[in-house]
Amino acid sequence: AKKNKEENLEMVKSISVMTQKYLQGLGIVVLIVAVLNTITLLSFGISSPIFLGVISGLLIVIPYIGVAIGGAIPTVIALMTKDSYWMAIGVACSYAFVQFLEGNFITPKIVGDSTNLNPLIIIVGMIVLGALGGILAMIVAVPILASVKILLEHSENYSEFAILMKNNINEN
Repeated sequence: AKKNKEENLEMVKSISVMTQKYLQGLGIVVLIVAVLNTITLLSFGISSPIFLGVISGLLIVIPYIGVAIGGAIPTVIALMTKDSYWMAIGVACSYAFVQFLEGNFITPKIVGDSTNLNPLIIIVGMIVLGALGGILAMIVAVPILASVKILLEHSENYSEFAILMKNNINEN
């Protein structure tokens, strides 16, 4: 019974450490996106580029809706303040490109490394959990997947499945 209690405590500690690493990774992603969006807005001469870049960076935490809002605000500002609608199109396309980089490369790499989850598992998990539970489930998908991986690692019968979820199978 004491051994079982120690194993459970170790699992809880592992999940806690993983959650902290996930939040740190997410913070790095938000920072990268905020900087990229700020540079974009500076290059197009949009007013308040740092404020809008930081807001749009923070909004990426909310899948789909946050990105749409974060990109729509500077696009509308460009439409209202610039002489050409091409500026607004340029802002929207630049934001779409940053979102493409974030969703397909930056987040899977940084968050995957911080949680030791395979990027493909993250993408598939977000799609599946999003379909099952909506936006809220997508927001918490990565910590859920990482917690499941930790639970599988501590399982006698299913530990092999945890290996499939890992980004680096040589790491514990």
